[in-house]
Amino acid sequence: MDLGVTEFAISQGISPRRVLQLIAQGRVAARRTGGLWLIDSRELRRRSFIRRPMSRKMAWAFIGLLSGGAMDPDLDPAETSRLRCRLREVAEHEDPARLLSSWLHSRCPVAKFAVSRDDGPRFAADARFVLSGISDPRARLSSSGEFEGYVMGNDLAALTQDFLLVPSSQPNVLLHVVDHAIGSPAPLGLVIADLADRNSPREDAQVARLLGR
Repeated sequence: MDLGVTEFAISQGISPRRVLQLIAQGRVAARRTGGLWLIDSRELRRRSFIRRPMSRKMAWAFIGLLSGGAMDPDLDPAETSRLRCRLREVAEHEDPARLLSSWLHSRCPVAKFAVSRDDGPRFAADARFVLSGISDPRARLSSSGEFEGYVMGNDLAALTQDFLLVPSSQPNVLLHVVDHAIGSPAPLGLVIADLADRNSPREDAQVARLLGR
């Protein structure tokens, strides 16, 4: 059964405009038919959002804090205070993964692809691809042929061509597309955020562990 944008928005407690943004970012699977977006009802099993998402600027600043870094000097005092409060809230929240997923899922678009099993290891080792989420060793998870990480937007086309990546509704590659370089290894806050987005008890447990819970 497919849902319209408004129906899905009501079920998730967010606005239709936000649903359209999530579709554009690849975070909600949908197909366009007759000028309308239709969303598979299986998307209802995804984690619902319990907080409004942070702006992209604030999300990246918060990821820096989660990674153990200093506060972004470009933030004004009110923004700095807000992020410190949110860091304390994560430490005390009963479901930190759900909270982080709600706050940070707008940090960047996600592209979903399939790569052949033979090309997978070579793809994972490519310098343009920075491992994160389930693919990062700090997650202590078996990725079972799945690959997750970050790629610069200006490298995306060449990377997909070099490894014959094919857009897929059943992907084994999740590419978080960013407009700034991500160092390797990825900041710990990104690994935590990516695991939180998975909405799975296995990944949620690792979020809690990495947060020191």
